[in-house]
Amino acid sequence: MLRLLMTTEYLLLLVLRAGESSGTVVTSCESCHDKASCLDSPVEHEKGDAFPTRSVSCTCQDGFVGDGITCYDLKLCADGSCCRQGYRWASELGCVDVDECSLPDDPCPPSQVCKNTPGSFDCLGPPDDVLQASPQSRSAVFQCVNTSCPLGEDCISVDGTSRCADPCQHYTALNDEWRSTANNGQVNGYHCDSGKKQGWYRLFLGKTSVQMPEWCVNQYMCGTSYPMWLTSIHPQLAEQVVLKTVSGSRNSNCNYYKQNPIHVKACFGNYYVYKFVNPTFCNMAYCADVNTKV
Repeated sequence: MLRLLMTTEYLLLLVLRAGESSGTVVTSCESCHDKASCLDSPVEHEKGDAFPTRSVSCTCQDGFVGDGITCYDLKLCADGSCCRQGYRWASELGCVDVDECSLPDDPCPPSQVCKNTPGSFDCLGPPDDVLQASPQSRSAVFQCVNTSCPLGEDCISVDGTSRCADPCQHYTALNDEWRSTANNGQVNGYHCDSGKKQGWYRLFLGKTSVQMPEWCVNQYMCGTSYPMWLTSIHPQLAEQVVLKTVSGSRNSNCNYYKQNPIHVKACFGNYYVYKFVNPTFCNMAYCADVNTKV
């Protein structure tokens, strides 16, 4: 039973009631911190859900706080010394993101809108209906160590140091056969992206570079219960980094689950990179269109 939804370091937590314990839903116990306990239990289904699933959750042990994927030692971290830049200490949650966009002084120029991100923030360009400049003005502007990155670049950790860099050159290859739009759940069961680290990814199916589908994907495809797809076309090269809406399908409703938008960039070489964020709950996962070769 769904009891609570909260955000910690942009990991959207599903807190499920299971006896006296609750925790972050993950795909396997391997995702849990070594100072967390793992609970594996069946999920109560809504009418119309045909496939049985199980809930696996992580909960920090006594003396530790966190989301179960990351646990902090109360004795060592209570003074906030364990938190990285852009995070603050919360007694019940551990290190949580500082929302720079809620501070009295807006960190972005008047013509842009502040969007909070884990450990930092983005300054987004004006919406389409007020744009009068070139397509490049649609691009998001990212902040990195109090510096605005050039258009098309993001604040990315390179060799352990955060700096402005091109996500087309600094991404993680995401090669999961089960993400295929042709998979109806027969490849290694059902999966969830809720425990995936936010960052830039490029989609592959085998040795082939592919892209997210721009069309409604039926429920239980892409190796998940509620597949996620882009509700509009991919950006052009000149548009740099663009914010795109993502939806999850359920039954006959293609937009049943409206998810947090993701940043997308078109790259030279005819491929795309995606800044994936955690979906709001399991089981939801990003799809890879088997019909595209980019």
